[in-house]
Amino acid sequence: MRATRHTWMTDFHADNPYSLSLTRPITIVESEDVDVEYTAPGETESRTLACSVYEFIFPYRDQDRQPRIGRARMYLPPAIESRPARRSVPTLLSIHYEFGIDGSKRYLAEGWVVITPYGGGDDHMFNLVGSGMDHTLEMAKLVRRLGFVDLQRIGWFGGSAGGYQCLITAESIWPVAAAVANVPLSDLEYNLECIEWSERYN
Repeated sequence: MRATRHTWMTDFHADNPYSLSLTRPITIVESEDVDVEYTAPGETESRTLACSVYEFIFPYRDQDRQPRIGRARMYLPPAIESRPARRSVPTLLSIHYEFGIDGSKRYLAEGWVVITPYGGGDDHMFNLVGSGMDHTLEMAKLVRRLGFVDLQRIGWFGGSAGGYQCLITAESIWPVAAAVANVPLSDLEYNLECIEWSERYN
């Protein structure tokens, strides 16, 4: 199924998924229109958000400089169905874990784009360090290469392992308007030892 909304997104599409184009940094794999029911805090009546979802892949290199393909989804709000002005759209990036459209709808209602990792393998995309961290860092860089993104209004968030990666990303790539690390791992070695110890009794 192909989205009929936000069709200007094809301006950022590269036919070659290994292309390192700065202006066409993604290859759109699939897209669809999605109507999302949303009830704002303090309200009783819901409204329908006419959104779309774009699934895409992008090239990057892991810590061993081997070429990889990352996978992500982008949720686009009704506020920008028509082509937005350059560098005008606030954007939220989910770190490490996939963020679904139900969790995204409060941000979509405010006109934010939400980008999340999606459908990757445990061997690189969703592992905590190594090439998994490389994937996260490349996603953070990728957001800045999308010409519609407001560079002054980029936010990152992640919880647990995603919080750990969020802290590393904030240290490595800046500036960023906000980085929310929810219950992050602050001492990875300790946490791994704790997991190993607790497994003995499970």
